[in-house]
Amino acid sequence: MLLKELFDKQEELDNIIRKNHVEANDKHSTVISKRFLAFIVELGEVLEDRITRRHRLEEYVDGLHFILSIGNELNAKDYVVNCATLDYIYKDIKLGRNNDIPFDLKKVIVDFGLLANKCRSFKFWSKKGMEMGASLNNEYTNLFYSYIEMAISLGFGVCEIEKAYLDKYKVNIERQDNGY
Repeated sequence: MLLKELFDKQEELDNIIRKNHVEANDKHSTVISKRFLAFIVELGEVLEDRITRRHRLEEYVDGLHFILSIGNELNAKDYVVNCATLDYIYKDIKLGRNNDIPFDLKKVIVDFGLLANKCRSFKFWSKKGMEMGASLNNEYTNLFYSYIEMAISLGFGVCEIEKAYLDKYKVNIERQDNGY
């Protein structure tokens, strides 16, 4: 599946959520802050000790929804979309990865923190706006790659993630149609 398709599906869902909820009146920085916080929650759920592989995949995909949503909100997805497919990113990571060094969760957390810092979404005291441009796009791309690297370390395959994402996407659309 093309990454653009994943981002487009997420944008469609986000637009429905905006239409159905108060979020339509929220400031852009508030929406991004909500997405960041939701991602942190999902990341914690992925790392729960006592869950099945299937449940871990579902939680991982929930986090992917928020990563895609953040990319859409920041208009930062183009760097990632240029890679064309999730399969390409998998191969790219596996080629550059030293398998003797285990995946380090701190990488996702640091990349998340660097992106959040560029967005200034948690710095309510700051008068500066969000940083834009190549620096923001690079931080987003780093977070996206780190999150995909985490999937590899958890043993999830590309097709597995895409199917789980599409299944959860359908559930989320149904929830919105039913007033969730």
